Amino acid sequence: TFSSTPLLLCNILNPLQVIERRIIMPPKKSNLPLGFKCVGNAKEGHGCQIYCVAWSNDLYQDCNNAAAADGRDPLQCFATCGGNTVSVYEVHDRQKPRIVLRQGYVDSRDDEVFYACVFGGRSLGGPIGYGPIYNNNGNTSGTTGNDDDDNSSSPEVIVLDSNSDEVADAAERDRKRPRESAGAKEKPKPPNAAAMDTDKLYQDLIDTDQFNGPQLLCVAGTGATVKVIDVCRRMLYTTLSGHGDDIYDLKFSPIDEWILLSASKDESLRMWNIKTSTCVAIFSGHEGHRDCVLSVAWHPRGHQFASGGMDTTVRLWEVGEGSGVQDAIARSKTVKAKRLDQRVNPQSKFLLIYEQMPIFSTDKVHTDYVDGIQYVGDLILSKDTNDKVLLWKPITAKTHRGSNTKTQQRLPNDVVMLREFTLKQCDVWFIRFATDHKCRMLALGNLVGEIKVWEIRSHPSASHFLNLTQQYTASATRMVAFNHNDKYLVSVTDDSSVLLWEATYRK
Repeated sequence: TFSSTPLLLCNILNPLQVIERRIIMPPKKSNLPLGFKCVGNAKEGHGCQIYCVAWSNDLYQDCNNAAAADGRDPLQCFATCGGNTVSVYEVHDRQKPRIVLRQGYVDSRDDEVFYACVFGGRSLGGPIGYGPIYNNNGNTSGTTGNDDDDNSSSPEVIVLDSNSDEVADAAERDRKRPRESAGAKEKPKPPNAAAMDTDKLYQDLIDTDQFNGPQLLCVAGTGATVKVIDVCRRMLYTTLSGHGDDIYDLKFSPIDEWILLSASKDESLRMWNIKTSTCVAIFSGHEGHRDCVLSVAWHPRGHQFASGGMDTTVRLWEVGEGSGVQDAIARSKTVKAKRLDQRVNPQSKFLLIYEQMPIFSTDKVHTDYVDGIQYVGDLILSKDTNDKVLLWKPITAKTHRGSNTKTQQRLPNDVVMLREFTLKQCDVWFIRFATDHKCRMLALGNLVGEIKVWEIRSHPSASHFLNLTQQYTASATRMVAFNHNDKYLVSVTDDSSVLLWEATYRK
């Protein structure tokens, strides 16, 4: 069986209560975990920093063995990206939780570095549990989660080759890459990499309305393109070209699983419809970011998004009903591509939107790079490189000026600061925080492998309530991510380690 579990909307806090009291009252009943236990770990062979981890929202079961009928939890997948490698894991919850490497992808460019990955959209074909997934012994099978699986051997590696014109040589571009920790290794060339038969693929006619399989996997980095992977058929679905430099963040809309946002070093954000491989809108220009855009986040209702960058600002952009962006999204859904090779370079006749005016812009919150951002209802959590994450409320009401003033109307930029979460030894950029899907908990790692967990609604003076420690690595924790029901937390590190944590609750 196969089901898609949508993201739960974050609890929206009472703005009046927050503004008047300047504190966030704790809930009457706090069903927070007592702790997290490290129950699984893996070491990826590429030896590079793993910058991103993302869970799939899909749940599936293997009906070819008893696990589907004995009431156990369905299988879940997550992906990681580091160097020019993308890995897909399954979480098994039989006798004890563990992670199993199922798929590996490597970019055709040795100098590619993937910074972001995210699941979204839909693939063509059956659920992952029935698709031809490589077992660890290299054979294909429709089943997953054998008892003799382990991470000592790897599945066959698939080469991602878009067969499209490359952007300017990566070695000739001036990049601001995240600082590498001491001891980081160079990326080795993947052994026994298997190239995809894209020629046969391009000859196939497709009907995107039939795409109802598991979620696609999008990855992006220094190549300035978004590569969309079909993890069921183990192939490159499409390549989205348009950015002029590194891509640092990817996020799918909470209300439309085909609409993707990308944030780039070229000082712009782009909106894509990956179903039709169409660039819908570009957010940049007059009132846009003045430096690399590092992070982007959707509002839970999908009508706006927030972005943060190296210019120390946070900007909010309107894309809801009545905006030109919504009209462009509707038009992008009518774009037809009969062959997959046409999808790499979408039809040039599509008239995309250039949006230069955000609805809000402020530099009053941060004084350094803003490399993490997320909505908590109508509030915003944002992180900079000064060892802290801040919770605040943007004041987006328009400013009214007298008719006789010569001063031009400015964008709203006032904020109400609510609380601060501090974690020491977290003063380099590209260390990402995460919240659970009900926005009760905030988790963040640091340069020495520690992970702290805070209750978001706690009193401003409250410290973290959990400190996650383990014995496998003391390397920098680049990112953490909760699964769909917050039972598991995954963390990834600079020494290529992947750690699975299980929440423990009061019985």
